Amino acid sequence: MKTLIKHAEIYTLDWENTVAEALVMENGRILQTGTEDKLQRIYGKRMEEVDCGGRCILPAFHDSHMHLLGYGLFLNMVDLSGVKSIEELQYRLRQFLGKYGRRKEEWIRGRGWNQDYFREGRMPSKADLDAVSTEYPIVISRVCGHVLVANSKAMEICNIIKDGKLSAGAEEVWNREEQKKESLLEMIGIGEDGLPNGVFRESGMDLIYRQILDPDLETIKECLLKGQKQLLSQGITAVQSDDFGNVSDYKKVIQAFLELEREGRLQIKVYEQCNLGTLSCWKEFLEEEGSLFGRKSDWEIDRNRTKIKAESQGYFRLGCLKIVGDGSLGARTAWLRNPYQDASDTKGIAYYKKEELYQYMSYTHNNGIPIAIHGIGDAMVEMAVDCFERLQKEYPRADLRHGIVHCQITDDQLLRRIAKQKLMVFIQPIFLNYDLHIVEKRVGKELAQTSYNWKSLLKYGGLLSIGSDCPVETFDPMKNIYSAVTRKDLKGYPEQGFYPEQRLSVQEAVSAYTRGSVYAVYQEKQQGSLEAGKYADMVVLDQNIFQCKAQEIKDISIWKTFAGGKEI
Repeated sequence: MKTLIKHAEIYTLDWENTVAEALVMENGRILQTGTEDKLQRIYGKRMEEVDCGGRCILPAFHDSHMHLLGYGLFLNMVDLSGVKSIEELQYRLRQFLGKYGRRKEEWIRGRGWNQDYFREGRMPSKADLDAVSTEYPIVISRVCGHVLVANSKAMEICNIIKDGKLSAGAEEVWNREEQKKESLLEMIGIGEDGLPNGVFRESGMDLIYRQILDPDLETIKECLLKGQKQLLSQGITAVQSDDFGNVSDYKKVIQAFLELEREGRLQIKVYEQCNLGTLSCWKEFLEEEGSLFGRKSDWEIDRNRTKIKAESQGYFRLGCLKIVGDGSLGARTAWLRNPYQDASDTKGIAYYKKEELYQYMSYTHNNGIPIAIHGIGDAMVEMAVDCFERLQKEYPRADLRHGIVHCQITDDQLLRRIAKQKLMVFIQPIFLNYDLHIVEKRVGKELAQTSYNWKSLLKYGGLLSIGSDCPVETFDPMKNIYSAVTRKDLKGYPEQGFYPEQRLSVQEAVSAYTRGSVYAVYQEKQQGSLEAGKYADMVVLDQNIFQCKAQEIKDISIWKTFAGGKEI
């Protein structure tokens, strides 16, 4: 049965920026856009109709970098976002214990705290968590996911401390891990007593996470469905998701997605950003799962554009290799060329040495698989760009759409090199809500001016896609677009915006959230605009995003979401 979407302002985002008043769709695909009268003449009047009351319609949003499973798991943890003190953090943990209870061996997990908001002006420690409980193992992750804090019970279970001392077993486990070239003590905070203070950074967190049992298959599926429901409510019908780091066995994640797809319960398109950590793990992964890269869905539209054959949607596929290059600015683990302004004893942490990173990348590149590198500090971004340039010089492949995730601290030369190589840049404008308040403290005013220079990148011909990094930040597209267009926090500060010359237009932001994101996964012929033959993935807004005031964008609501032609 054909469906007519009518009485709307449909921003198709085709190359002519066509605005239509009606659209016909069938079997999950768009047949044609145009005027209501014209479409009824072509397809007849016996169609289902959806009257949008003059509302604005856009292609559905595509989040180019998030953690879908991580978000679903987060919904079952203690929510520590927004806490203003360590005392309040402790209160939420005690409240959770009192409400839900736990067996003594069960882990208490929380996420979302940010020490920059604490009255105490410091990170929590094992002593703070021990004050909550020494019987239950407690682990709480910073909002960025690059730092965790564990209590004494958790460190005892993980064999970090034995008989009041740093365990020799911890060092032995560490040295067996091929990718961990840093010393153990770089990753573990040490207190005045010479013992671990409960703070674990970057790779050091694995010493804790390896002891926490993976969720079972049904729990993973349940978490994915919880996340999917929230995404669809916000007009997001496709994501590029980094999920393997949430479990020790990535096969369960793949199995969960494929089972949901077979059961007809996966309603969003998922492109997995495969994060394996080491070259040896990656080689093994490609041998076992490589066929899931580039899964295709067959479809066909007849010459008269009157009918589309039913198809297999192919909702889940592998998208790229995800490499974490450094940490986060908030945790002072993003890798900088020079020491931090507010911590002169560190430049942050690099996960790989340059040649090691290049070997990892070259193996992937030569297997025809795109690479997305997490790079926040200028030293890490520079290393990534150097490696990409070397790859294309030694093994030219113009067909691969490599990219950099976050790409925060840069300089003009780096931006020009990124644009020249046609690297994708996966940005998260919502990060400004927090970062604009701390970036000058972390790196100084001069370097802060290079933070998130999106407009310059576009000027040089760069390629932008927008995501959220959820659960680090909210995946609400309206707040994300607001941040890109105003460069203000969600309270409207600063009045003129944070380096306002780098603001994106609404058109640029919406395009990056749709066309830009689908380009990263080679889906521009299938998604990203509302044109004949493409998926009928649409979002109907209660206000016109192109006509309202910039400060009102964050408050726009989603009236309807259509995924594969179905109203969700």
